[in-house]
Amino acid sequence: MKKQIILGIVIVLSLAVLIFVSSLFKIGTSTKQETETIQVNDELEIISTNPDPLEGAVVMPSQIIEIKFNKIISVSEFKHKFDPELEHEVIPEDEKLGTTFKIKFKKPLDLGSGYTLYILPDTNGVDKKILGKDVIYHFSTIKYKGV
Repeated sequence: MKKQIILGIVIVLSLAVLIFVSSLFKIGTSTKQETETIQVNDELEIISTNPDPLEGAVVMPSQIIEIKFNKIISVSEFKHKFDPELEHEVIPEDEKLGTTFKIKFKKPLDLGSGYTLYILPDTNGVDKKILGKDVIYHFSTIKYKGV
């Protein structure tokens, strides 16, 4: 009887050690894959917007839109346009450089209207990495039906 109990304890402990060691191996493998992804992803790209997501967002007429890149960009190299054309100001994080740009409209947008923001492929960072593709966001303003 004692031998069976001891054998059972040995088997349970062996399984626990095996599970523990295999979980350590899995953690090490996933960390290695994330590191490789970061190294491979060296191109300029948009990593976030505000509102998030900007595609299909409904915004307030005077809401500021934010675009965040993974690399530093000069404000003069942030190539973009609106359809329909809108008077706006681009405000970088710092005086002339940044990863985050705020787009502030000079006049409030029309209620219930749709807009398209095109971020052009020739947008490039200070390291001369280009965006390389059009990034297009469609958004609209809130509707007002009156009283």
